[in-house]
Amino acid sequence: MRAPSQARHWVQEVMAAWDIFGGLLDALLLVASELVSNAVVHALPPVVLHLEVTFVPAKHVQVRVTDGGPGPATPRVEEEHGRGNAIIAALADETGSRTDNEGLFSYWACLSV
Repeated sequence: MRAPSQARHWVQEVMAAWDIFGGLLDALLLVASELVSNAVVHALPPVVLHLEVTFVPAKHVQVRVTDGGPGPATPRVEEEHGRGNAIIAALADETGSRTDNEGLFSYWACLSV
């Protein structure tokens, strides 16, 4: 994935197939766009977007972006950019990150359905 616009288009297609519309769709589009934007600007390729519906403990849609690192940036309040993680945290019920055995980073957000 090379651009947030690609992420929004793909998320919209998948959510339509899953019958998810309205405010939740808007939030998912924004979260996916921010996660992909962060990966494209701050990380090494590949940038891969994943969507998953989970049912435990409740029904959620998980948006996850995996990239080649180098890791999370620490935004500074005085900078013009760097507020994407705050937007994601405000919209999501839960967020997190992890590194896999191959050194790839994943950043994710779960939103209640």
